[in-house]
Amino acid sequence: PQLRPEPAPAAASEISYTAQVTLEEVLQGTKRRIQLNENDQLKTLEVKIPPGVKEGSKVPIGSKTSQLFLEIRLRAHPLFLPEEQNLRGSLQILDYEAMLGCSKAIKTLTGQIQLKIPPGSQGSQVFRIKGQGLPLLKHPEQRGDLLIVLGVKTSTGLTPEERLLIERFRVLREARSL
Repeated sequence: PQLRPEPAPAAASEISYTAQVTLEEVLQGTKRRIQLNENDQLKTLEVKIPPGVKEGSKVPIGSKTSQLFLEIRLRAHPLFLPEEQNLRGSLQILDYEAMLGCSKAIKTLTGQIQLKIPPGSQGSQVFRIKGQGLPLLKHPEQRGDLLIVLGVKTSTGLTPEERLLIERFRVLREARSL
């Protein structure tokens, strides 16, 4: 997309423009077209944004010695919060899934994976999925991790039969602690 960004406040000797990028664009790298007014003529430049840029990164516009920069702003993502190269997300499961263990499909920036939740998992427990975070700026093959925080919801709307089973479970657990 072509941008006509508003200049952002910068040091006196440099001029910077702002570009919002998605986490998917941070993963893959992207391009932005910038229109500049040079000697009363509009000039369009294509700026390559490398994989691994962070919030506040400054990408040179034109040559590396240029005093023009594209300042990066990360667009909010519906599933993940960036923490350096790691991404933090959440997963809600039901109480019986936490007690018995389960397997859940987890979205990543590149697709879906299966996450195995072991029996006895607790709310607020963090599962680390290696290599599913954001890339390092100069080493895009090296990626951070995806950190999934587990939330456990209590089952509601129990049938009479389910309630009896849970009552029986409670009796068994209390007998074990004697």
